[in-house]
Amino acid sequence: METDQTIPGQNKHAVTLQEKFGYLYDENGFLKNSETGEGFQFVDQKHYEELGDLVTNYIQEEMKLTYGLQEVWIPKDFEGSPKSNIFISQDWEQNTSKALLLIQGAGAVRPGIWARSVVINESLETGSMLPAIKEAQNQGYSLLVFNPNVHRDPETKEPIPLNDTLSAHSNYMWSTFVSKSPAQEIFIIAHSCGGVSTMELMKLHWEDFSQRVKGIAFTDSVHSVDPRFTKEQKDFLMEKSVDWVASEKQRDELVMKKGYNGCVNVSSGHTRHEYTTGYAFPSIFPFFSRLSEGSNPYHNI
Repeated sequence: METDQTIPGQNKHAVTLQEKFGYLYDENGFLKNSETGEGFQFVDQKHYEELGDLVTNYIQEEMKLTYGLQEVWIPKDFEGSPKSNIFISQDWEQNTSKALLLIQGAGAVRPGIWARSVVINESLETGSMLPAIKEAQNQGYSLLVFNPNVHRDPETKEPIPLNDTLSAHSNYMWSTFVSKSPAQEIFIIAHSCGGVSTMELMKLHWEDFSQRVKGIAFTDSVHSVDPRFTKEQKDFLMEKSVDWVASEKQRDELVMKKGYNGCVNVSSGHTRHEYTTGYAFPSIFPFFSRLSEGSNPYHNI
């Protein structure tokens, strides 16, 4: 009879990652061959996808084990229906100070990951949400991690109720979770298509959004300004947000005073889209702090 060889508190997916694929994450968050110490070596697409799924599970387990986030399956009140998972901090409905929303881009990325290729080929520090989660907790934020890419059951293809589109998921997350947070200040980190999710939140819940959201850190966002936006909404974007874009310039150097996305564009410090969040990260929480003090520091560069 097979027995569970994992140790209580140990990430069970770390064991599988090593036993099945021969890889482990070292103390610096780099994926290494457990025997040779070399980085990831591509075999074929099937191998890559299977490894990617396991790495996703590993990161999500870390979110629960190391950072105490709760995994919630949504929608909450549809028994027997397809569901997707999101993650939320245990203090979400008690923290009256600050809350942080983390919204990834489109594609294969799931909660906890900004760029799957980066967590495989480089590190957890540059490709996962774990550094943001750690820093947010250190600074007293409650946390909510979205899952805008899973709209259907992966096997039956049946749509997930109230979450069958990006817009529907954004609406559900605000109506069900954000509305219940007592936090006086809400901040958002949104990568790539996560910017589109943010615009949906802005459009669908503008009155509450405009009063409570104090800062938005876009990273190479693909959103654009809705032509139906009012001057108040356009001014809000300029005042409260910055987009760290892919650029050859040094991090935080000005790229454009006002981009097509309605806000100041500065360099993330990396030329590739998928790396922008990890490389912009050192600037994001200081940016939020400055906004809390009443000014957008990137308006004067």
